[in-house]
Amino acid sequence: MVVSVDFETRSAVDLRKTGVYKYAADPSTDIWCMAYKAPWSDDVLVWQPGDAIDPYLEDWILAGGLLSAWNSQFERIIWNEIMVGRYQWPATKIKQWRCTMAQASAMGLPRALGQAAAVLGVEEQKDKTGAALMLRMARPRKVNADGSYTWWNTKDKIDTLVAYCRQDVRTELSVAETLNAMPDSERRLYQLDQRINDRGVKVDIDLIDRVSKLANSASENIDAEMKRLTNGQVKAATNAMDLTVWLRGYELNVNSVDKQTVTRLRAMDGLHPIIKQVLKLRQDGAKSSTAKYDAMVNAANADDRMRGLLMYHGAATGRWSGRLVQPQNFPRPQKKQDELDEIIAKLKADQDVSEHGAGTVLASDLLRSMLIADDGHRLMFADYSAIEARVLAWVAGQNDLVETFRKGGDVYKEMASAIYNTPSEQVTDNQRQIGKMATLGCGYGMGGKRFAEQCATMGIKVDEDEAKRIVSVYREKNNRIAQYWRDVEQDFVDMVKEAGRVRSVELPLPSGRSLTYHNPRIIQRETPWGAMRDTAQVDTLNSVTRQWTSQIIWGGLLTENVVQATARDLMATAMMALEIKGYPVILSVHDEIICEVPDGFGSLDEMIDIMTRVPAWAEGCPINAEGKEGKRYRK
Repeated sequence: MVVSVDFETRSAVDLRKTGVYKYAADPSTDIWCMAYKAPWSDDVLVWQPGDAIDPYLEDWILAGGLLSAWNSQFERIIWNEIMVGRYQWPATKIKQWRCTMAQASAMGLPRALGQAAAVLGVEEQKDKTGAALMLRMARPRKVNADGSYTWWNTKDKIDTLVAYCRQDVRTELSVAETLNAMPDSERRLYQLDQRINDRGVKVDIDLIDRVSKLANSASENIDAEMKRLTNGQVKAATNAMDLTVWLRGYELNVNSVDKQTVTRLRAMDGLHPIIKQVLKLRQDGAKSSTAKYDAMVNAANADDRMRGLLMYHGAATGRWSGRLVQPQNFPRPQKKQDELDEIIAKLKADQDVSEHGAGTVLASDLLRSMLIADDGHRLMFADYSAIEARVLAWVAGQNDLVETFRKGGDVYKEMASAIYNTPSEQVTDNQRQIGKMATLGCGYGMGGKRFAEQCATMGIKVDEDEAKRIVSVYREKNNRIAQYWRDVEQDFVDMVKEAGRVRSVELPLPSGRSLTYHNPRIIQRETPWGAMRDTAQVDTLNSVTRQWTSQIIWGGLLTENVVQATARDLMATAMMALEIKGYPVILSVHDEIICEVPDGFGSLDEMIDIMTRVPAWAEGCPINAEGKEGKRYRK
């Protein structure tokens, strides 16, 4: 039995920029109403400011009763920050909360309640008209001259909002009835996710301010120089369309000036010096670091810690995704750590750093350095080494590659040796780089054209015929991986045929977890060689458009799903183990785990040892990790 809860709130703070922790702590934030469906009532109940707490609800909380909500993190933080502090309600614990959004995400469903309800076709649907009113009433109607706020508090609007809130509870309950129960292991992991988000990550506010000023000044200078060199045709480095037109005027056939295109153009021979300068300005000025710094300041709480940076099951495979500052998108620094430390010291001492390069580039390189340990603590961060390539070799039974990984051999050099038909000890650095790209890029069925494009983004020239040859060598050398693509696709087609018309099918993973695929069906599809064959098709959430759409299922995609999901399960197991051993996790970034530990406690070697202990279900998987420690996060 559970009480389903939904709050409607208002604030002068922008929730999208601050996250719920800072939002809930702001004095302007308050409650319009709370709707809840409880076991002791046949209908959805409502609490509003001025009402006493329902005595049954109070007893329920004090007795450790369960609560649920769509995105329960929001309801939990609002409850404990506002209802407890302002209305004297009893506090709730993480273990009391169940999150139906997390359940839906674990099944590959949309994270938006209305979208999930529509996809599932449940009886109770979200009130779209009320949603527009909710967005309006969430912000002040106006800010008064004395700094106070006027809210949309007419009775008719409040009554409509209350009805909307009650319908949200009905919709959440209707969706919840269709969801798979969350296994205990995943529930414990979600609870850990909540503790991680509650801890947060401390940021160096002083350094953020110094670097932001440096980057803003540099941006102004870059834009002025861009305008001068292009005779006013391009007024800023971020004006991508104007710059594209300007480049075409010099007979450069470009459709965009994204990172890959600019890198490719700058590598061209015989390029006019002015064009080279303009492209360099584009690279230096198009950095999004300034926005990242603004996001850090917006998300930082009173104790300078950013909270709520992780989204549980943000990707369909179960991996975490980022929120607010999006640490998963931090660019790799161009400068070595020693130089970055020198730059930080100079900035702290108000010294000039112009000799180290453009301020925008420095701001990009220093993003990670803004994350710091609290006083008396240090950060430990360890990254799984080529975990997808290792997991892929293991799940596919490519035992020779597994053994090379296990023994610590140079798999990239071995791949290059096969590509260039030369002894491993004679492989050049450039050849090894191609071997690395093949090993990391071709494991999911990538073709020659795509491989050539991937090489181009790294500034490596590989024509399409050569790329096709490299892909062919990869598949021949890793024949078990290539066979795995075919086997997993055929198994999925057979599973869909056997299931018939069902709402979803589940693909089991080595860990015991499953991936869910919705509305599976078989269609006829033409192969590249002209034959027709049975192919599986499903409905899924497009990660770019966020729309529910159809998707063809093929072996490379399924392999990628299985490998990434398995890598996630290995990391999740390690995160749980680290917590037990006293290494509090404060963030995960892709395949990296970041802990904040007291000075004098533990060691990096022990952290890595815990991370690389293979669970029983992954016996034989050759995982490895490398790490660093210090007061600041770095690459």
